[in-house]
Amino acid sequence: MREHHFSLGAGSLAIDQAELQDEWVSTDYEIGDSLIFHSLTVHQALPNVTEDRLRVSLDNRYQAVAEPIAEHMLQPHLQGHHMLTWDDVYRDWTSTELQYYWKTLPIDEMARIERWGTQSFNEALALAH
Repeated sequence: MREHHFSLGAGSLAIDQAELQDEWVSTDYEIGDSLIFHSLTVHQALPNVTEDRLRVSLDNRYQAVAEPIAEHMLQPHLQGHHMLTWDDVYRDWTSTELQYYWKTLPIDEMARIERWGTQSFNEALALAH
């Protein structure tokens, strides 16, 4: 993992790009194209310069059931920034078939590693001062 610091951009993290040995790569994407990569891949999006099109980004996360998972990853996204619960999410669902599906899996939960979030928060406070 590369050293990183707080950023106001998406994900709230950035690295020193001067440390990268390779050049950024891109392609001309078309409607329906998908880009899938490992979560530790250094990535960024170019600015959307179209006047009449909206770029939609979707963040899906997957991992093997046999791998330990941090406890906060089993909560609604950005838990701690809001009070949204799974009961809130499922309130208007007409089927219970997929609700809480992970509770039947042999999942090994681990405590959240606070180091990176604490580091980013402290950097944000220093920048604010």
